Amino acid sequence: MPGDVVRPEETPAIGQPLAGTGAVAQTDRDPVSDRLAEALIESGDAEVVATLLAGRSAECPERLLLACLDRLPHDEAVHEAMIARELLPPSVVQRLAMLASDRLRAQLAACHPLPPAPEREPGELGPDRPRWWSQHLAGMFR
Repeated sequence: MPGDVVRPEETPAIGQPLAGTGAVAQTDRDPVSDRLAEALIESGDAEVVATLLAGRSAECPERLLLACLDRLPHDEAVHEAMIARELLPPSVVQRLAMLASDRLRAQLAACHPLPPAPEREPGELGPDRPRWWSQHLAGMFR
């Protein structure tokens, strides 16, 4: 509901009752607001995030897709759900190409055009990225 505050620690698993409402938690509804999507991503529950991404009613902007990969960088279910989305921004495709398994990377390449390799060294991409991300990026392009 518009204006409701959703705290990640109060976000129930899919199919579980919402505290005090009698409603059942779901992410495959129309529409999922950015605030709700952000709270679900912040919960860190991979099943919830994968369900959110698989739901066609969730219009996840680039920042939320990148937040999914920051929060759950090695979860294959999240990667698969993201790859199955109709459109992905180039920055998300590039990050997925670095994080996904070989099998999922092949699926990604078949569904979404891969951006060209960066011209700069991975360490120059910015201090806001976790250390594992820079190390993984360095290994991908050498």
